[in-house]
Amino acid sequence: MKKFEYKIVTGTTKGMAKMNLDLEATEAVLTGLGLVGWELVNTYLYTKSSGLSEHLFVLKRELGVDRPEEDSAFGFVE
Repeated sequence: MKKFEYKIVTGTTKGMAKMNLDLEATEAVLTGLGLVGWELVNTYLYTKSSGLSEHLFVLKRELGVDRPEEDSAFGFVE
């Protein structure tokens, strides 16, 4: 049976109030994670008690798969 590990990352925001999702930066993060074996499985819009919303991205990758040691090769350190 396959086993997976999971990661939750928040979307990168921009603007003075940090309320707008920075699509280019978020895409770069997700692409970098995909290049080291992570697969996007779901997204959520999480509303904090303050009323501000945050984009959450849920990723998974299979355990036991040989992959390069450098997950940080694209600037993503676990």
